[in-house]
Amino acid sequence: MTYDRNGKLETKNDYNKYIGKRFINGDGDEFDVLGVHDKIESNKRYIVRFVNRVSMQLCYRASIIDKSTRDLDRYIGQQFKTNKSGIFRITGWYFTDGTTSRVRIRVTGVFLDTNNVGDFEILNLKRGECIDTMTKTVKNVGFHGNTKREYDAKEYSIWTDMIERVTHSDKYANFKYYEDVTIDENWYNFALFLEDISEIIGYSDFIANGHIDIDKDILSKLNGLGKIYSKESCLFIPHELNTVLNFSQVSNTSGYPGVSYMPKSNNYQVGLGKHSKRVAIGNYKTAEDGFKAYRKAKIEHLDFLLDGKYSYVDDKIKESITKVLVILLDEAEEKGRSQNVLIAHALTL
Repeated sequence: MTYDRNGKLETKNDYNKYIGKRFINGDGDEFDVLGVHDKIESNKRYIVRFVNRVSMQLCYRASIIDKSTRDLDRYIGQQFKTNKSGIFRITGWYFTDGTTSRVRIRVTGVFLDTNNVGDFEILNLKRGECIDTMTKTVKNVGFHGNTKREYDAKEYSIWTDMIERVTHSDKYANFKYYEDVTIDENWYNFALFLEDISEIIGYSDFIANGHIDIDKDILSKLNGLGKIYSKESCLFIPHELNTVLNFSQVSNTSGYPGVSYMPKSNNYQVGLGKHSKRVAIGNYKTAEDGFKAYRKAKIEHLDFLLDGKYSYVDDKIKESITKVLVILLDEAEEKGRSQNVLIAHALTL
């Protein structure tokens, strides 16, 4: 059943009385009513065509009466200022498929600043609420791009987090480890980032499980790629495994990571970080012996995690992280040896 604007039930004959007649809208444009669009019985619309126009469009009976039927071809060529993406010029229009009771008009066009195309509801465009996917909205360097597939919220989150780290946002202002880190130019485009990460080792674990990091250091260390986030240098790794590779030689009193000199007992105390806690390994007479114990405990801890809790991890990741841990321990031992000499000399002064 169809009702007029006053709530009166219209018969089929009443509804057809406009067909074949010419009307004029508030802009002074004339249009002909060609027929009734019957796709939605509860909210019929008329098919109309404006004089001297080729395209046909839809309108409600009420809009014919109050002269609000608009010649949509008038929009073509018009320019609208958006809130965040500059000027948008309309090149075409169309109606939604009519699967809902309300007709929605969409327009197509181009953003003048980037020459990127867009497709929006006309009402949103008039409000300036349309975003150019090529506008750099993430820290003035990252942009959404034209994504070709649906994506998980975690994928977008890890992308923005990566950019925040490299651009030294307030969230990571004190992260000195990212001073020399860069991002592949293609990865500032989220759409291109999406295309690549599904091919990165560990991606399926990242989607299925929580607390997974995108790591740039492991493969870079093995292949000499430098500090860069890229398809070639990155892999997905559980956060706990990633922290196994973190140890500092700055704050201890021996020069070796995990080894601290205890003046009162004149020995070296060794501890290892496990599950966000420091676990005591033992006390040793020399810093060198202490580091040997630390090295052994570190490797055993990694093996324990890989054989147990993280046995599901890709074998390539297991092999890579094991190799890198050994490399880092070798570097730490060499650096610790030279620092320990300096510390020992200073203690004799």
